[in-house]
Amino acid sequence: LAGKAELVNVVRKFHHIMGGVVDPNAAYLLLRGMKTLQLRVERQNATGLEIAKRLETHPKIDRVWYPGLESHPDHEIAKRQM
Repeated sequence: LAGKAELVNVVRKFHHIMGGVVDPNAAYLLLRGMKTLQLRVERQNATGLEIAKRLETHPKIDRVWYPGLESHPDHEIAKRQM
């Protein structure tokens, strides 16, 4: 392991806590999670936007603060970054 001392210390501490080798089941779960990560994030974002849109039109809601909405002051920045 080589790099900045700060990073090496963090990795070394993590290594002492978790161990040097991942067990087969943990490796399987990690791979499975990585395969579906993109889909899960896309769905979470779509669901969040849908909820924000519905709340924005609700008569009892004064303001919705969600960067995905066009009414948000930083919407253009969020659109570029996401």
